[in-house]
Amino acid sequence: MAKRETYNKGSCEVLEPDDLTALTQLAVSSLKRHGGQIAKYENSQAGLEQFVQKSAEFFEYCNEVNSTLEPQQRLIPDVESWCCYLGLTRVTIHQYAKRNQQWNDAIAMIKEALLMGKKQLAMHNRIPSLIFLFDATNNHNYVSTSEFHLVADTPQDTVSPRIATEELQRIAETATEPPQMPQLPIDLPE
Repeated sequence: MAKRETYNKGSCEVLEPDDLTALTQLAVSSLKRHGGQIAKYENSQAGLEQFVQKSAEFFEYCNEVNSTLEPQQRLIPDVESWCCYLGLTRVTIHQYAKRNQQWNDAIAMIKEALLMGKKQLAMHNRIPSLIFLFDATNNHNYVSTSEFHLVADTPQDTVSPRIATEELQRIAETATEPPQMPQLPIDLPE
């Protein structure tokens, strides 16, 4: 496959028009199936079962489509393509996860299955690790190791409100006074 130089002095494979075949097939079939409207899975046991069944059909769809395509054309199952297949948005999936523990668990399990495949591809250098990390952080609740959170050593309830108020008042009183400069003897030449 042909390579081209990128603006940052790297290189990438040239994208052929049919490399998006699986994605466009998915988008077209979803739009036709849902008429451009967000699908609705009711907040019930039957709705959850339908949601899980449609999610399983998504994985079957990926296997079926991918069996007929060249490797560079294949669909890598991810959150966005799953949402597209279901006729939902990422925001709607997030809202469904808040319905109750069963919905949350089912969505978490499906997301784990999506991540599993991408992680294997990343481990075998078939997708860039940066893409994997971005996806894992944004779609699968992984936390970047470069993130940190400051946590107070002293629990809030160990300092009484009276002491805290007195301390703040003392700081406020001393902060308004100008700093005192020491008087140094200055010997000027005569």
